[in-house]
Amino acid sequence: MGISKYRILYPKTRTASQILGSFKNQGIQSAQEHALDGGGNYAEYISDLKEPSLYTVKAILILDNDGDRLFAKYYDDTYPSVKEQKAFEKNIFNKTHRTDSEIALLEGLTVVYKSSIDLYFYVIGSSYENELMLMAVLNCLFDSLSQMLRKNVEKRALLENMEGLFLAVDEIVDGGVILESDPQQVVHRVALRGEDVPLTEQTVSQVLQSAKEQIKWSLLR
Repeated sequence: MGISKYRILYPKTRTASQILGSFKNQGIQSAQEHALDGGGNYAEYISDLKEPSLYTVKAILILDNDGDRLFAKYYDDTYPSVKEQKAFEKNIFNKTHRTDSEIALLEGLTVVYKSSIDLYFYVIGSSYENELMLMAVLNCLFDSLSQMLRKNVEKRALLENMEGLFLAVDEIVDGGVILESDPQQVVHRVALRGEDVPLTEQTVSQVLQSAKEQIKWSLLR
Protein backbone atom coordinates (compact mmCIF):
# COMPACT_ATOMS: atom_id res chain seq x y z
CA MET A 1 0.00 0.00 0.00
CA GLY A 2 1.08 3.59 -0.54
CA ILE A 3 2.26 6.07 2.01
CA SER A 4 -1.09 7.86 2.08
CA LYS A 5 -2.74 4.89 3.82
CA TYR A 6 -0.66 5.08 6.98
CA ARG A 7 -0.03 7.43 9.85
CA ILE A 8 3.52 8.75 9.89
CA LEU A 9 5.19 11.00 12.41
CA TYR A 10 7.36 13.92 11.36
CA PRO A 11 7.62 17.64 12.07
CA LYS A 12 5.40 19.82 9.91
CA THR A 13 8.42 21.48 8.33
CA ARG A 14 9.51 18.29 6.56
CA THR A 15 8.58 18.10 2.90
CA ALA A 16 7.37 15.04 1.03
CA SER A 17 10.76 14.59 -0.65
CA GLN A 18 12.55 14.74 2.73
CA ILE A 19 10.23 12.10 4.17
CA LEU A 20 10.69 9.82 1.19
CA GLY A 21 14.44 10.37 1.34
CA SER A 22 14.41 9.37 4.99
CA PHE A 23 12.56 6.16 4.10
CA LYS A 24 15.13 5.29 1.44
CA ASN A 25 18.09 6.06 3.72
CA GLN A 26 16.71 3.66 6.31
CA GLY A 27 16.09 0.95 3.72
CA ILE A 28 12.36 1.21 4.21
CA GLN A 29 10.42 0.30 1.09
CA SER A 30 6.96 1.29 2.23
CA ALA A 31 5.24 3.38 4.86
CA GLN A 32 3.65 0.20 6.21
CA GLU A 33 7.01 -0.81 7.69
CA HIS A 34 7.28 2.59 9.34
CA ALA A 35 3.70 3.02 10.56
CA LEU A 36 3.38 4.32 14.14
CA ASP A 37 0.37 4.75 16.38
CA GLY A 38 1.57 7.45 18.78
CA GLY A 39 4.41 9.57 20.10
CA GLY A 40 6.65 11.93 18.18
CA ASN A 41 6.18 15.65 17.64
CA TYR A 42 3.54 15.57 14.95
CA ALA A 43 1.13 13.03 13.51
CA GLU A 44 -1.01 13.30 10.43
CA TYR A 45 -2.37 11.38 7.52
CA ILE A 46 -0.77 12.41 4.26
CA SER A 47 -3.46 12.28 1.60
CA ASP A 48 -1.19 13.19 -1.26
CA LEU A 49 2.58 13.62 -1.08
CA LYS A 50 3.06 16.63 -3.29
CA GLU A 51 5.67 19.34 -3.04
CA PRO A 52 4.25 22.67 -1.79
CA SER A 53 3.43 24.99 -4.67
CA LEU A 54 2.96 28.72 -5.00
CA TYR A 55 0.34 28.05 -7.67
CA THR A 56 -2.59 27.93 -5.27
CA VAL A 57 -5.53 29.23 -7.31
CA LYS A 58 -6.85 27.42 -10.37
CA ALA A 59 -9.70 29.79 -11.16
CA ILE A 60 -11.74 32.77 -9.99
CA LEU A 61 -15.37 32.99 -11.08
CA ILE A 62 -18.27 35.39 -10.66
CA LEU A 63 -21.69 34.17 -11.81
CA ASP A 64 -25.10 35.81 -11.72
CA ASN A 65 -28.18 34.30 -10.09
CA ASP A 66 -28.96 32.35 -13.26
CA GLY A 67 -25.53 30.74 -13.25
CA ASP A 68 -24.31 32.77 -16.23
CA ARG A 69 -20.72 33.98 -16.35
CA LEU A 70 -19.95 37.59 -15.51
CA PHE A 71 -16.25 37.08 -14.91
CA ALA A 72 -13.97 34.07 -15.20
CA LYS A 73 -10.23 33.69 -15.03
CA TYR A 74 -8.59 30.27 -15.27
CA TYR A 75 -4.93 29.91 -14.33
CA ASP A 76 -4.19 26.45 -15.70
CA ASP A 77 -5.46 24.02 -18.33
CA THR A 78 -7.78 21.97 -16.11
CA TYR A 79 -10.58 23.16 -18.39
CA PRO A 80 -8.79 24.16 -21.60
CA SER A 81 -11.79 25.03 -23.78
CA VAL A 82 -14.55 27.58 -23.28
CA LYS A 83 -17.12 24.80 -23.67
CA GLU A 84 -15.54 22.82 -20.81
CA GLN A 85 -15.32 25.94 -18.67
CA LYS A 86 -18.98 26.81 -19.20
CA ALA A 87 -20.03 23.25 -18.37
CA PHE A 88 -17.98 23.36 -15.16
CA GLU A 89 -19.48 26.72 -14.23
CA LYS A 90 -23.02 25.42 -14.71
CA ASN A 91 -22.21 22.36 -12.62
CA ILE A 92 -20.63 24.36 -9.82
CA PHE A 93 -23.58 26.77 -9.75
CA ASN A 94 -26.16 23.99 -9.64
CA LYS A 95 -24.34 22.30 -6.76
CA THR A 96 -23.81 25.42 -4.64
CA HIS A 97 -26.41 28.14 -5.20
CA ARG A 98 -28.97 26.61 -2.84
CA THR A 99 -26.63 25.65 -0.02
CA ASP A 100 -25.52 27.61 3.02
CA SER A 101 -22.03 26.11 3.24
CA GLU A 102 -18.92 27.91 2.00
CA ILE A 103 -16.74 24.99 0.88
CA ALA A 104 -17.39 22.20 -1.60
CA LEU A 105 -15.46 19.41 -3.31
CA LEU A 106 -16.46 19.17 -6.94
CA GLU A 107 -14.87 17.35 -9.89
CA GLY A 108 -11.75 16.73 -7.82
CA LEU A 109 -11.38 20.41 -6.92
CA THR A 110 -11.75 22.46 -3.74
CA VAL A 111 -14.27 25.27 -4.17
CA VAL A 112 -14.89 28.13 -1.74
CA TYR A 113 -17.72 30.51 -2.44
CA LYS A 114 -20.08 33.18 -1.20
CA SER A 115 -23.06 35.08 -2.56
CA SER A 116 -24.22 38.70 -2.50
CA ILE A 117 -27.70 39.65 -3.72
CA ASP A 118 -27.56 38.39 -7.33
CA LEU A 119 -23.85 37.48 -7.51
CA TYR A 120 -21.96 34.28 -6.71
CA PHE A 121 -18.20 34.41 -6.12
CA TYR A 122 -15.99 31.32 -6.44
CA VAL A 123 -12.31 30.60 -5.87
CA ILE A 124 -11.13 27.17 -7.00
CA GLY A 125 -8.04 25.19 -6.03
CA SER A 126 -6.84 21.61 -6.23
CA SER A 127 -8.28 18.88 -4.03
CA TYR A 128 -5.30 19.04 -1.66
CA GLU A 129 -5.20 22.84 -1.43
CA ASN A 130 -5.62 24.60 1.93
CA GLU A 131 -9.17 25.94 1.91
CA LEU A 132 -8.16 28.73 4.31
CA MET A 133 -5.80 30.11 1.67
CA LEU A 134 -8.54 29.99 -0.93
CA MET A 135 -10.98 31.61 1.47
CA ALA A 136 -8.49 34.43 2.09
CA VAL A 137 -8.47 35.14 -1.65
CA LEU A 138 -12.27 35.03 -1.80
CA ASN A 139 -12.69 37.41 1.14
CA CYS A 140 -10.05 39.79 -0.20
CA LEU A 141 -11.76 39.98 -3.58
CA PHE A 142 -15.22 40.45 -2.10
CA ASP A 143 -14.10 43.07 0.44
CA SER A 144 -12.10 44.95 -2.21
CA LEU A 145 -15.13 45.13 -4.49
CA SER A 146 -17.32 46.11 -1.56
CA GLN A 147 -15.09 49.13 -0.92
CA MET A 148 -14.86 50.04 -4.59
CA LEU A 149 -18.61 49.72 -5.12
CA ARG A 150 -19.53 51.47 -1.87
CA LYS A 151 -20.88 48.20 -0.42
CA ASN A 152 -23.28 47.87 -3.36
CA VAL A 153 -22.01 44.44 -4.48
CA GLU A 154 -24.65 43.48 -7.04
CA LYS A 155 -24.75 42.67 -10.75
CA ARG A 156 -25.57 46.08 -12.18
CA ALA A 157 -22.93 47.91 -10.18
CA LEU A 158 -20.34 45.27 -11.04
CA LEU A 159 -21.06 45.43 -14.77
CA GLU A 160 -20.59 49.19 -14.66
CA ASN A 161 -17.19 48.75 -13.01
CA MET A 162 -15.66 45.73 -14.72
CA GLU A 163 -12.34 47.50 -15.27
CA GLY A 164 -11.89 47.87 -11.54
CA LEU A 165 -12.71 44.19 -11.07
CA PHE A 166 -10.04 43.12 -13.56
CA LEU A 167 -7.45 45.31 -11.84
CA ALA A 168 -8.40 44.03 -8.39
CA VAL A 169 -8.13 40.37 -9.44
CA ASP A 170 -4.70 41.03 -10.99
CA GLU A 171 -3.54 42.58 -7.72
CA ILE A 172 -4.73 39.59 -5.67
CA VAL A 173 -3.64 36.67 -7.88
CA ASP A 174 -1.09 36.49 -10.68
CA GLY A 175 -0.81 33.29 -12.69
CA GLY A 176 -2.38 31.31 -9.85
CA VAL A 177 0.02 32.73 -7.23
CA ILE A 178 -1.52 34.68 -4.35
CA LEU A 179 0.01 38.16 -4.18
CA GLU A 180 -2.20 40.02 -1.71
CA SER A 181 -4.89 39.27 0.88
CA ASP A 182 -5.42 42.78 2.32
CA PRO A 183 -8.36 44.51 0.60
CA GLN A 184 -7.16 47.96 1.64
CA GLN A 185 -3.87 47.39 -0.16
CA VAL A 186 -5.71 46.12 -3.21
CA VAL A 187 -8.00 49.17 -3.37
CA HIS A 188 -5.03 51.50 -2.92
CA ARG A 189 -3.05 49.85 -5.72
CA VAL A 190 -6.05 49.78 -8.04
CA ALA A 191 -6.42 53.51 -7.45
CA LEU A 192 -2.77 54.09 -8.35
CA ARG A 193 -3.05 51.95 -11.47
CA GLY A 194 -6.26 53.73 -12.37
CA GLU A 195 -4.27 56.88 -13.04
CA ASP A 196 -2.55 55.10 -15.95
CA VAL A 197 -5.40 52.88 -17.17
CA PRO A 198 -8.35 54.31 -19.15
CA LEU A 199 -11.10 53.38 -16.70
CA THR A 200 -14.51 54.99 -16.82
CA GLU A 201 -14.69 58.27 -14.94
CA GLN A 202 -17.12 56.78 -12.45
CA THR A 203 -14.86 53.82 -11.69
CA VAL A 204 -11.78 55.97 -11.16
CA SER A 205 -13.59 58.38 -8.87
CA GLN A 206 -15.05 55.54 -6.80
CA VAL A 207 -11.73 53.76 -6.44
CA LEU A 208 -9.83 56.95 -5.58
CA GLN A 209 -12.44 58.04 -3.07
CA SER A 210 -12.42 54.61 -1.40
CA ALA A 211 -8.63 54.66 -1.18
CA LYS A 212 -8.67 58.14 0.34
CA GLU A 213 -11.21 57.06 2.93
CA GLN A 214 -9.14 54.01 3.86
CA ILE A 215 -5.98 56.10 4.22
CA LYS A 216 -7.85 58.68 6.32
CA TRP A 217 -9.17 56.06 8.74
CA SER A 218 -5.78 54.35 8.98
CA LEU A 219 -4.20 57.70 10.00
CA LEU A 220 -6.86 58.30 12.63
CA ARG A 221 -6.25 54.97 14.37
